[in-house]
Order: sequence, then C-alpha cells, then structure tokens
Amino acid sequence: MFIFFDSHTHHKSIYSNVIGVYNHLLQNDCTLLNSQLNSAGIHPWYIDDLSITENIDKLKSIITTLDAVGEAGLDRSIKTDLALQTEVFTAQIEVSEEFEKPMIIHCVKAYSDLLALRKKGKCKQPWIIHGYQGNKETANQLIKSGCYLSFGKALMYKRPKLTEAYELADKSKILFETDDDKNLSIEDLYQFVCTTYNEEMSVLQQQKLKIANQLFPKLDQLL
Repeated sequence: MFIFFDSHTHHKSIYSNVIGVYNHLLQNDCTLLNSQLNSAGIHPWYIDDLSITENIDKLKSIITTLDAVGEAGLDRSIKTDLALQTEVFTAQIEVSEEFEKPMIIHCVKAYSDLLALRKKGKCKQPWIIHGYQGNKETANQLIKSGCYLSFGKALMYKRPKLTEAYELADKSKILFETDDDKNLSIEDLYQFVCTTYNEEMSVLQQQKLKIANQLFPKLDQLL
C-alpha cells in the first residue's frame, strides 16, 4: 500500500494510507498528533488579536517537537498592517532558521515581499508555499529561491494561469494539500493529477513521499 502525502491540512486523518502535516494555531491547544507530522505558527489573519511575544515564546518552547513552523506569512488582502505582519513573520523565520525547521507559508498578493525577505535573511530552510495560485514566472522565482509549491483544490478548476504554472514547474518541488476543505480528500487530488496528466498513481505517490522525506526527517518513523 502506498501512502498519500498531504503537505498542509487542518483535518486529523482517519485513514491509514494518509500522512499529512497537521496545522496547529499557536494560540490554541497544540497537542501533537503522533500519527501525523505537525506544524504550528502565527497566521497573519490573527496577529491583531494575539500577544505576539507570548506566542513566539510558545513557539520556541515547543519547536523541537514540531516538524515545521507555520502556517506563517504575509497577506496583502487583509487590513493588518504589512509592517506588523512582516515583523511577526520575520520572528518566525528566525526560529525556523535557528532550529532548522521548514516553514509552511501563507502568502496572498505578496510574493515579491516574500522573495525579498527570503533573500534579505539569507534563509537556508525550505519554505512550502501552501495553496499556491500564482503564475509560472512567480513559481519559477520561488523555486529558484529554495521554495516548494503546494497545490490544492484550485488546481482542479483548470484555470489557465495556474495550470500553466503547474505544468511548467519542476515537479521535484511540487506537493499537494487539502488545507481546510472538508469536501476534498487528498486521494481525489492525486487522482485528478493522474487522470489529467496520464500519470501512474503509485509513481506519483512515491515521488511525493520522496520529496516529503527530504523535508521532514520524522516521516520515516511514520511509514
């Protein structure tokens, strides 16, 4: 039996053939799931309602038990001041770099800002851009900078821009996710890719597990 890898999810998997990176919000209970990988971070949507110092301290206190930091990032579609978002994101980048943990990135209309921060910080840890919906040029820039792209349900809508970005991207830097969609199973997304691009399911599963193994050392223990 081959495993379906889900690079970012808000749902606790009840299926033995699925391993995902389960997302925890730092301000909530961060009880880790033993059967899954775990990430925790400060989401830009909630910055205005949180004690940033308290939550960064919490992140540092549990970081060695986590597999990734996030989701964290930048969102130009919300009212929260971008300078504040950048400050909070940068603090999480520093934790990621110090403890050598990859990051799960939330980015909306801020890819240029994201790339600038990665370059400025000389970041070495991989960033996984969750729910990628940008174009091929941005995809290429992100991958060249050391990022991975995680595609979700939007890929199934066959929008030309996103379809082109997926088709032209380096597949060794591509993952799939369910995010918070209760009606999407990771198997459905893999099946869509197999049907659309004439790929063998077992081959696709093995490819994504290989990528995940490079990013998350704990994965071997779960297989």
